[in-house]
Amino acid sequence: MKTIRTKGRGAEQTAEILAALERRGGAALDTVLPAVKRIVADVRKQGDRALLRYAAQFDGLAGASSLRVTPTRWPLHGTQSLP
Repeated sequence: MKTIRTKGRGAEQTAEILAALERRGGAALDTVLPAVKRIVADVRKQGDRALLRYAAQFDGLAGASSLRVTPTRWPLHGTQSLP
């Protein structure tokens, strides 16, 4: 991660970086959208198996045991156990 200054020295360079990021938004979307659609379709079809595979591929997840869901995220605020 890189810290960029928005005031003082470096502010002009930051404005240029942000403008470049904004300009590439549409082009990048067109490039990745087909892959995103395939991933979403695969997860819909294969469920958790595909989800875990993509989580390992893109996020470095080391298996289902690496997932952590806090009780506040459980249905009904933790009153039901996860399947």
